[in-house]
Amino acid sequence: MFKKFLILLLINLSALILYSCGREPGPDSISSHGAYQPGALPECIRCHFAPLGSRRQIMGNGGDFAGNPAIKSHHISLSTDPDTGQCLICHDISRHGGGVVVLKDADTGNLVIYNPLNPSTLEPFCLSCHDSNGANGNMSPFNDGSTLGQIPYKMSIEIKTHWDKIYGHRRKGLTCIGNGNPGTGCHRNGHGSRYPGILARNMELPNLEGDWFVPLRDEMKYELCFSCHSYYSSVTKEIILGARAGGNYDLEHQSLGATTPYYIPSIQTRFRDKNNQGSGNFYDDPPFWFSYFNLHFYHIQIPTAYRYRDSIDSGITCIACHNVHGSETRWGWLYDTMQYNHYTSGTDEYGTMDISDYSMLGQYPTSCAINCHVIQGKTYNWFEPSGE
Repeated sequence: MFKKFLILLLINLSALILYSCGREPGPDSISSHGAYQPGALPECIRCHFAPLGSRRQIMGNGGDFAGNPAIKSHHISLSTDPDTGQCLICHDISRHGGGVVVLKDADTGNLVIYNPLNPSTLEPFCLSCHDSNGANGNMSPFNDGSTLGQIPYKMSIEIKTHWDKIYGHRRKGLTCIGNGNPGTGCHRNGHGSRYPGILARNMELPNLEGDWFVPLRDEMKYELCFSCHSYYSSVTKEIILGARAGGNYDLEHQSLGATTPYYIPSIQTRFRDKNNQGSGNFYDDPPFWFSYFNLHFYHIQIPTAYRYRDSIDSGITCIACHNVHGSETRWGWLYDTMQYNHYTSGTDEYGTMDISDYSMLGQYPTSCAINCHVIQGKTYNWFEPSGE
């Protein structure tokens, strides 16, 4: 008799606990949980202020939002954790008790079921808001003072357009959400991150230090890009920033007080230049500040030359020139507004920006804060043969 009473007591206690965290008692299947009714579930923070089994903490000091002082970026730009109303803008909780993350398409209201084993399942949800009309015409869906398409979020309404272009990370199998490895995505989640831009790994944005790149000091500033690029032999950090020890590029770097960061058998990046060769070719530019130079290495050392998010002065970083969401530009996936092209003349190869008005580089999306190209006029990076 006592044993039977104890079993009944445990069943009732289990039902009470499940209800208190927003889950109706019943079989552990998705279909067993009814739709959300106002007042039927507690505030989100009541359950999500601590880990729930395998689920991470969402709110509070160890969570994903502003309640965690370690979080640098979050989707809802409040100084506190979001309330339940803010959560419900994105989340459909009709199946929440079953542990299934279901999101709402911002344009259609259709449900998007997220499968953590396949991060791309979240992509339609992300792109439904990061398109030209925001959340079905609402450009401030969270009512937190942030507006899609306006400084500092100008890129936010263009992501879907760029994502569909010919060149870009999507074509390499990446998606929105992931851990920064190939086959996943660059953004940690849809809530927040300890890194800028809700990124999965560090990218120093804005970069407030201007100096020549030194691996021991600076590699972690580019952790997201460098770690993923290490899987692709043509775009490793060594290929992008390296040159041959004792070659013309290395010696020229040294003449300006710089040390080539990575020594490789021969210079590989095609964003390099040799000037003042006396050839008479129109793409043989005057020396400016140098004759031979790895231009990636050169550009990222210039302080306050780039206006991050069109609002914060920063050193030049990868996203100053490269459209990481997608591009129609084959060479380097650069912003299409730069109109960068490669050309061949006999055995020579060179590149140039064909944009007609170089003052446009000072505007979004390149946002040059120090626009050297207006002063120099049209220039060419003559990269083949290397002359190393």
